[in-house]
Formats: sequence, structure tokens, C-alpha cells
Amino acid sequence: MRVIGIDPGLRRTGWGVIELNGNQFQHLGNGVCKSSDSDNLAVRLLQLYEQLKEVIKLHSPTCAAVEKTF
Repeated sequence: MRVIGIDPGLRRTGWGVIELNGNQFQHLGNGVCKSSDSDNLAVRLLQLYEQLKEVIKLHSPTCAAVEKTF
């Protein structure tokens, strides 16, 4: 199983990918998707979407966990 964890935010969205094989975990990658503070909300969301889409394409997770926003 390959899991992507997402920490959502409008300026920065963190992500991390791990793979579980039996009882072994392997770190596959992590990073931050960033949006420009000067753009309007729609543009910022598109920036985050495009970057996160590339992460998903690269790592091909089988499931996701998203932190609850507050």
C-alpha cells in the first residue's frame, strides 16, 4: 500500500508519501506545494492543484490521508 498524506493550506500544502510492505514502512518523498500570496484565491487553488497533481502522478499513491482543517 502506498499512502500520500496531505497537510492542506492556501499558501503552502505539505505532502508526504510512504509505502507499507508487511510491517515495514518506507519513506518515498515529501515536500511542499506553494501558491503566490499576491494572486486571488482561484489562482492560488489552481497553483496548488497543479503541483499536487504532479506529486500524485510521480508517486502513484493507492490511498490518501488528509489532515482536518480548523
